[in-house]
Amino acid sequence: MVNLPIEYSSKKVTPFGGMRLMKDLMENLRIREYMKELDLPERGSNRAYESYEIIESF
Repeated sequence: MVNLPIEYSSKKVTPFGGMRLMKDLMENLRIREYMKELDLPERGSNRAYESYEIIESF
């Protein structure tokens, strides 16, 4: 069991708290490059998002 101290701060919390760690993980694992190599469905119009962009947003 890990003993983590609990601390309180007056700093404001953003709605993106913790997402930096997820971004770093995805970049280190090169997930975007891997998804670009997969046979994902192609977008239907020139305004549509790429399939890998939709997956990343989840």
